[in-house]
Amino acid sequence: MTNTPTSVVNVHPSIPATLAQTVESYGKCSKTLFAKVGVDLRKDLGFDQRLDGAISDELWKLAAEATGDDAIGLIYTQYIQLSSFHGLGFSWAASDSLYDAFARFARFFPVVSTAGEIDIRDIDDEVHIALVLPVPYGIANDSAVDSSLALLLHLCRLLRGKQFRPRLVEYQRPKPKSLKTFRTFFNCPINFGAPENKIVLSASDMHELLPGGNPELAYANDRVLINYLRKQEPQNIVSEISMLVVTALPTGAPSQQQIADQLHISRKTLQRRLKNEGITLSRIIDDIRIQHSERYLAQDWRSISEICYLLGFTEPSNFTRWFKRINKMSPQAYRKMTVSSK
Repeated sequence: MTNTPTSVVNVHPSIPATLAQTVESYGKCSKTLFAKVGVDLRKDLGFDQRLDGAISDELWKLAAEATGDDAIGLIYTQYIQLSSFHGLGFSWAASDSLYDAFARFARFFPVVSTAGEIDIRDIDDEVHIALVLPVPYGIANDSAVDSSLALLLHLCRLLRGKQFRPRLVEYQRPKPKSLKTFRTFFNCPINFGAPENKIVLSASDMHELLPGGNPELAYANDRVLINYLRKQEPQNIVSEISMLVVTALPTGAPSQQQIADQLHISRKTLQRRLKNEGITLSRIIDDIRIQHSERYLAQDWRSISEICYLLGFTEPSNFTRWFKRINKMSPQAYRKMTVSSK
């Protein structure tokens, strides 16, 4: 069992390591279970290694069979730490709202698993967070999928308290035998046999400011995650620069030299590679600012000054002039239009 690139379905080693703890909590031998798929946690899953997705799926199946509990995916979350998944939990905890935390989780979900993606949808006064899998229902193990939505709620409760609950949870899987465990864990209506796997939260809960929010700390942890993903699979130059720009913006728009230094290439090499892609650094920065400014302005609790800082502008007036040039209206007018349309 060796490293695999993220173009192949694989998962972070925290998943099997935590699953082993979960199995042990039932009084079962995880070492014996893992041996059935030819995996030795100590030898095969080091700090920078990944587990093949098919093997992970088989482990979930064996774990459910060994414990006799079809709610093992929920129990599993008891053993998740903020340090799991290469510290993604630290970035989550430093986010200034659950909405920002979920946006960050969606962006860095490949750290957790390359088997799917997190889709965030704003619908009226709700936010729907769906686990989108590129395979038909029945391919992914039910317990593995159970753990994904349970993990999202577990992370919310780490920030908002144990009583925090969603409005609705939906699973594609059929109704489990351990239905009571599911109802107790989520503490909200649950639909089984649904079209997709998703958790629904109130928009007000998602946008409420968190007392532990710290943008600088969040971005510092983001950089660790970016470096981790770069090691797993080299990105194309535009993707790499985009990730670096997003991380750098709160301290100002990065220069070509700063980007080149972080990529460990010369400025001339950076310019040549950008030219080959038919794009400029300023265009990448503008595209990222456009995307983030529209999202931030829709969050009406954010001040224009804070948005200016998050997007790397030195003065609100500079942000306003830039926004007017791009959108033909002021940030305030855009916010009023967006908020009134909700």
